[in-house]
Amino acid sequence: MQSTTLSEQAKEENSHKTTDLLKTNKTVMNRNNPFNHITSSLSFGLCERIDPINLTYWTSNRPNKNEILMLQSLKKTRAISLEFRRSPNVTDENLKRIFESLKQQSCLRSFKLGFQTCRNLTHESLENLGQLLQRLRFLQSVSLVLEDFENLSDKSLKKLGNALQRLESLLSIEFQFSWCNPTDQGLKNLSAALSNLVSLQSINLNIFECPAVSDEGVISIAQSLQKLRSLRSLSLSFKYCKEITDKGLTSLGENLKKVSSLQSLSLSLFARIRITEEGFNTFNECLQELNSLKSIDLNFAMCQSVTKRYLRNLSEVLQKLTSLQSISLCFKYCKNITDEDLENLKENLNKLPFLCSIKIPNMEQLSL
Repeated sequence: MQSTTLSEQAKEENSHKTTDLLKTNKTVMNRNNPFNHITSSLSFGLCERIDPINLTYWTSNRPNKNEILMLQSLKKTRAISLEFRRSPNVTDENLKRIFESLKQQSCLRSFKLGFQTCRNLTHESLENLGQLLQRLRFLQSVSLVLEDFENLSDKSLKKLGNALQRLESLLSIEFQFSWCNPTDQGLKNLSAALSNLVSLQSINLNIFECPAVSDEGVISIAQSLQKLRSLRSLSLSFKYCKEITDKGLTSLGENLKKVSSLQSLSLSLFARIRITEEGFNTFNECLQELNSLKSIDLNFAMCQSVTKRYLRNLSEVLQKLTSLQSISLCFKYCKNITDEDLENLKENLNKLPFLCSIKIPNMEQLSL
């Protein structure tokens, strides 16, 4: 009995030591390869879980054997984050080895993967990621961040989507594509997967300066939403995607009003010069159907179709959403409105009965 207690104490002490060491080094993780020390000084049989695991690789660094051994050994970890920032030495083969080491992580609930300017990675890595996700059947949260990822293909997004739709426990999903080349077809492939994830409660899709994305891509995302009866939070951002027009925004509104469970909505249409005042007003009409909405965040900066008349329309619509507790509105560089217009809008919205927070900065206070 005593030996069992001592063994349990040893496990707990080693777990705390390892966790503390990881926290100390997590921001400069691979510069000094701290896992060389961990793997030589600790028995992984006594330490099967560290939460969370955060590995960040900078410039010339890449995964080493000790880190892969660590990932293989920690079989009870619930959250893993891997980020590769401007890492020219990271290849598809490196990532494949990491993904192989994670396939036995049956307790994993949260997985985040990020790539920033990794020139030697191809669509093969995303396809391998899809194979990994098929094995992690109990995941509840998935995040994929691609920045300046030149080799994003429709085929890889389709395989990724096919893997995602098998994750029946998935509650939260995040995709960020910046300076990438996803197409409308690629978004259609992802949307097909989203529509089958009926347990989803949160979606965050951020697309930044992806010129191949147009109304068709937005429509496919919008149509996938109406089947998600458990969706509570939705964040969509299409910044500098200049092929999006009234058609895409109208479809988004028409499908959003069918998501009666939605409590939080964030929409950014930064520099959306092809959307007209009519398009914005049509979207407003759909918003008033969202009776459960508690939080709304709209960023229509640099949209010259935002006018005094539009603000009056928006004010009338939001005042009908009496459950609202938080409002954030951004209209930077909208030349057809003034600070006085924004103050009037704020004054009207402050009449909402449950409102706790309202942010409508004056024009000169705004920052990108």
